[in-house]
Amino acid sequence: MIWIWAGLAAGAGLAAQAAINSRLGRELGNPALATLASFLTGIVLVATYCVVVRAQLPSAAALLRVPAWAWLGGSLGAAYVATIIVVTPKIGVGTMSGLAVGGQMATAVVLDHFGALGLERHPVTPARIAGVVLVVAGVFLLKRF
Repeated sequence: MIWIWAGLAAGAGLAAQAAINSRLGRELGNPALATLASFLTGIVLVATYCVVVRAQLPSAAALLRVPAWAWLGGSLGAAYVATIIVVTPKIGVGTMSGLAVGGQMATAVVLDHFGALGLERHPVTPARIAGVVLVVAGVFLLKRF
């Protein structure tokens, strides 16, 4: 049950992040600078945490074993932050968050089905497709009413 609450908290954080970064972009007048500021504060926080827990740095050999595609997560995060900074003021936090979740779910179903990127395979089922459709329908209702 703790993992479910952690997932809900992470989702709540993403909605708050959309609102916060949108405001940051408005105040700074530049989505790229707002994205940079957002990541710099994240870097400071994570670096501080690593120092506090005395995280062991990986060896050069371990770094070289990492597949090239595995380094793209930060780029995807930056693209997400830049997108929410620009899009959230135009469509609202609810719609932006719903679209983000819908995109996540649709992509997750495909990644799971093929076991892509080193994931365990979880075949597409009618129930999983219905879940994606219901999220997209929820976004439509958020935007429509």
